Amino acid sequence: VLVKFSLSYGKEVHQHAADNGFAPSLLSVSRTHSGWYCIVMDYIDIDPDLPSLDSVLTILKNLHEAKFVHGDFRPGNVVVSNSKVMLLDFDWSG
Repeated sequence: VLVKFSLSYGKEVHQHAADNGFAPSLLSVSRTHSGWYCIVMDYIDIDPDLPSLDSVLTILKNLHEAKFVHGDFRPGNVVVSNSKVMLLDFDWSG
């Protein structure tokens, strides 16, 4: 399990990505009394492999067809885990 805190979070985008197999499972998102989001998700092991361009484009097409944007799409937020391309960091997505 991984727990993170953020002042903003695209819960719907993360859930959509997880439901479609390209993000860690989202277990919980709640707001603290101080306004921060507490996000709980499955921890994933990251492979040293680079994601294929075709896989990345397929994921972006899926998000855009669902009318979502990631908001922080960069190499550090696109990883390979168990031979699957995964997106991370949905703080600015919507």
